[in-house]
Amino acid sequence: SLAKPYNKVKQLSPPKSTNELPIYIIPNLPVQKATVVFNYEAVQDDEVTVKKGDIVDIVEQETGQDGWWKIRCGDKEGLVPNNYLELIAEEVTSSKPSLAKP
Repeated sequence: SLAKPYNKVKQLSPPKSTNELPIYIIPNLPVQKATVVFNYEAVQDDEVTVKKGDIVDIVEQETGQDGWWKIRCGDKEGLVPNNYLELIAEEVTSSKPSLAKP
């Protein structure tokens, strides 16, 4: 009789990788992405080094520091000057044609 509950527990345990992803925020907050347009070398501990052409997630635009955005690049998170970033337009993810704009 011990085998049945054990099987249930086994079926319910999610794969390890999902524990690292905050999946619950995705439906409410689509992640804004940006392309890095210039190389930036981190100077302070709270900054991130990025390379031209990198695609990064914008974590926070209101950082309290004018001209700096908090971004995530791979497993690193930190500040980058926002003039080094170009926001990726929403149309990229939508299926509507974006030809006709007033």
